[in-house]
Amino acid sequence: MEFTSYRYRIYPNREQREFFELNFYCCTLVWNLMREDKARHYLESGKILQTTPAQYKKKYPVLSRADSMALCNVQQNLQNAYNRFFSNVENQIRGGIQGKNTGPFPGGNLILPAVSEGKTMQIFGSGREASGCRSAGM
Repeated sequence: MEFTSYRYRIYPNREQREFFELNFYCCTLVWNLMREDKARHYLESGKILQTTPAQYKKKYPVLSRADSMALCNVQQNLQNAYNRFFSNVENQIRGGIQGKNTGPFPGGNLILPAVSEGKTMQIFGSGREASGCRSAGM
């Protein structure tokens, strides 16, 4: 099975750019808070702490404005990292998006429902295959 990746450049408007910045900030904040709490708890008790992004929303109200699915993905990614670390699993598949081919985008527009609420962002580029690209990023 061969995977194909595409490289695109998007140009979000000001509102969408603020949404991205807020979510990247909140995801980084949640990752660091959860990692710190898990590490401290493990050193104190020898057990892995189960944390959720919701428990930080009172102390950091900005998290209430972030996309909840993005924060849930941070929680899952951190838990997966801890599981791999403690189980010493080798030969894990890393990077890349697996599954159905999602590009090229019809009409040259990218629709991200959580970001644009039905609005589209113009995609610039030929939709050519990206050589050596193993993951998607913004």
